[in-house]
Amino acid sequence: MALVGEFESTDGQTCLMVVNRDFIEPASFHVVLRKPAAGVSMLSRQDGQWQTVEDYDPETGALTLPLSAGNAELLRLE
Repeated sequence: MALVGEFESTDGQTCLMVVNRDFIEPASFHVVLRKPAAGVSMLSRQDGQWQTVEDYDPETGALTLPLSAGNAELLRLE
């Protein structure tokens, strides 16, 4: 089961936090945006830079997000 939070960043961009609520099992979540964005970026834990989500489909607003147990990812809508 996933938990999704939507909020606006300090620079006015829409962001999503997607959390795997299962602390035991990894999961892959199919995310479909209510309003498709031109692109989606994910914040890298390694260098703190935004990286383009390659499997995002701007026509359908869909992407697949694999998350390890209890993990989360921060997404930014372009």
